[in-house]
Amino acid sequence: MRAKYPVLLCVLVLFCLSLTSCSAKGKGAPLRICFDVGNGNDQYNGSSQTEQAVKDFLTDYDVFTQKYGWARSQDFEIEIIPSASKFSTERAATLQRIRTEIMTGGGPDVFVLNCQGSCVGGELDCSERLESSRLFPYPEKAINGDVFLPLDEYIESAEMVDWSTQQPQVLDGGRNQKGELVAVPMSFTVPVNVYREKDLPGGVPKGGTWAQVMAGEDSALAPQALWLWEHMFAGPPNLRAHTSGLACLFPRLADFEAGRVCFTEEELLEIIQEDLEACRRLHQPGKNQLENYAAFADPETLLDSNMGAIFGVALRQGEPENAAYVPLANLEGGVTAEVTRYCAVNRNTSRPLDAFHVVECLMDAAFQNNSTIERMGTWTDGKMPVDMRVFSREFPMQYGMSIPPQHFEQWRRVCESITDLHFPSPLESQLEDMMYEIQTVLVDSLEPEPDAFRSPRQLDFYKGEISHKQLKEIVHRYYKRICRLVDEA
Repeated sequence: MRAKYPVLLCVLVLFCLSLTSCSAKGKGAPLRICFDVGNGNDQYNGSSQTEQAVKDFLTDYDVFTQKYGWARSQDFEIEIIPSASKFSTERAATLQRIRTEIMTGGGPDVFVLNCQGSCVGGELDCSERLESSRLFPYPEKAINGDVFLPLDEYIESAEMVDWSTQQPQVLDGGRNQKGELVAVPMSFTVPVNVYREKDLPGGVPKGGTWAQVMAGEDSALAPQALWLWEHMFAGPPNLRAHTSGLACLFPRLADFEAGRVCFTEEELLEIIQEDLEACRRLHQPGKNQLENYAAFADPETLLDSNMGAIFGVALRQGEPENAAYVPLANLEGGVTAEVTRYCAVNRNTSRPLDAFHVVECLMDAAFQNNSTIERMGTWTDGKMPVDMRVFSREFPMQYGMSIPPQHFEQWRRVCESITDLHFPSPLESQLEDMMYEIQTVLVDSLEPEPDAFRSPRQLDFYKGEISHKQLKEIVHRYYKRICRLVDEA
C-alpha cells in the first residue's frame, strides 16, 4: 500500500511509500530513493524521526530544484527501511528484499545511508544502536564492488553544486580502487580535543604516532589517551550511536579483498595496555582532571572534546579565547576520520542523471546547513557536513548560528590533516563492545560508593584493576569475532 505526495507519509509493514511531484508527473517508473538512517528507538517519542526527516528532504528538494530552475521530471518512490526495535522482523525482510533486487539487476536508484553506529537522532540516550547491520554492512566492500555508479563525469558537468567546496580528504574516501567516486560522504567525524592555546606552550603537536604521543610526559595530553574510552561514559554500547575511538588508531581495519584483518591480536592487546598505563601516568590531580574532562565540566586545560561539544562551547562563548585543536594521531602518525552518512547511485539505475540530481541536492550547502536529515545527528553530536563552508560566518546554520573564525580555522586545519577514512562497519562495533567489557571489569574492581550512580566510578575506570590473563582472554575473544566477520563479509 502506498501514499501519494503530499499526503502524509504512511509507515506500514514495509515502510514503503511513493510520493508524486506537485510540479510534474513523470512518465514510466518512479525514481526510487532508499533511506536507511534510523536507529533502534526511532519512534521513542511516538513518531518516526526518520519519517519526518524524509518529509523535510522532499520539501528541501523542491526548493533546491526551484532555486536552479530545474523541474522535477520523475515521480519519487521513497522507501524507508524500518529501524525501530519493534520492527526488527520487518527490517530483516526489507533488507533481504532490497539486497536481492540489487543482485538481480534492480533495486532503488539512490541510496541515503548511515554507517554502522550512526543514526538520525544522535548520541542521545534514546538512540539505541541497531541490532542488525545497515543495508551495506561493509561499505568499503560495496565501494570496491560493482554496486554503485561512478559519478565523476556527472560531477565534472554539474551545474547546480560547486563540488570544489566539498572537503577533499573526506570526499576522496568514497573512491574505489580504480579511483572512481562511487560513494559520496555526507557527514563525518574526527577524534579531536580542544585546548586553551596557552596551556600548550609547545603549540599543537605536529607529527608523531599515537605511541609516541602516549610515551610523552606532557600531562596536558592526557585526554588523548581517553579517546579509546571516551564514548564509553554514555552507557552500554546498545544505547549509543558512535563507533569505537580505538578504531581510529588504525588507518585501515581490514582488507576485504584479501580477507584479512590489518592488525594482529598481539598489537591490539599492546595498545590497550599502553593506553591504560598512559591514563594512569598522565593523570595529575589538580593539574589535569580527567574526570572533569570526561564530564565536560570546565577542566584545567581542556576546553572540550567531541565535535558537537566543541562547537557548543564556541557558540556559547561567542568570541572565545584562542584555542588549539589537537586531533588524535593514529598508529602511523596520520589522522583517521569516520564517515557517518553517505549517499550513492545504484549502478543498475536506468535514470542516472535524475539520480545524480538527488545526490546534488543532498550535497548542496543550504541542504547540509538546514535540512532535518542533516540537522538531526550532525554538529550536536560530532557529525559534521562535508561542505567546507558550512557553519562559517558566511554559511551559518539554521537560526543564524555560526562558529567563530578562530575556531573555524582550527577545524579546517584538522580536516586538512586527515590521512585516512573509515566507513564504520560491524568491525568497529566489535571493538567498541570489547572496550566496554574491559572498562566494566575495571570499574567493578573499584570500591562501590553507597547509593552512587555508576558514572562516578566510570570516570575513574583507569584506577581499576584487570589481570593480564583476563585482559588477554577478552581481547582474544573479540579478535576472533573480528576475524570471522572479515572472513564472512
